[in-house]
Amino acid sequence: MSARRPGQAISVVALAAAGLFFISPIVVAQAAKPDFSGVWELDTGKSDDAEVAIRDALGLTGGRGDRQAERQALSSRLHYLARAAETIEIEQTEKDIKLFNSEDDVRIHYIDGEKHPRQTPIGEKLTTVTVWRDNFLDLTTEGPDIGKVTETLGMEGLQLVHIVRIQNEAFEDDLVVRAYYDRAER
Repeated sequence: MSARRPGQAISVVALAAAGLFFISPIVVAQAAKPDFSGVWELDTGKSDDAEVAIRDALGLTGGRGDRQAERQALSSRLHYLARAAETIEIEQTEKDIKLFNSEDDVRIHYIDGEKHPRQTPIGEKLTTVTVWRDNFLDLTTEGPDIGKVTETLGMEGLQLVHIVRIQNEAFEDDLVVRAYYDRAER
């Protein structure tokens, strides 16, 4: 039988404690991700007015010159999306998030940090990447017509916060719209 030195027992305890110290936050961080699942209704009093933000970004006529038709098409599409987002339904798992709007459009985003192809209802080819950033879920979509759209989902108290940032050549600055949602009563 070998004799133990007093410092040997302490080092085993210290190693075990250090392991728990470093592993525990990882387990807690993964478990602490918010679940956005449910039906959500837009809080119009707290949210940005998307229609006004779009009009301000593009101008009343949707632009002028050789890009006017492109801007008008983008304006129509963004106004449609803003109206369709007055009520949203979310189904979320560890691997994906599905967003349904009032027009029965469904978007599925895989939460794995990888690029995935997606197609819009009008046939536009897009790529999406979805990642957790702390307690916020970032959904980034890129396509030739829409540009780069970054959606961030998070919770502020009991409200779902949905921030949409669009980077597109048609805008002088990024278009940013913040929407706040309350859980729909059933």
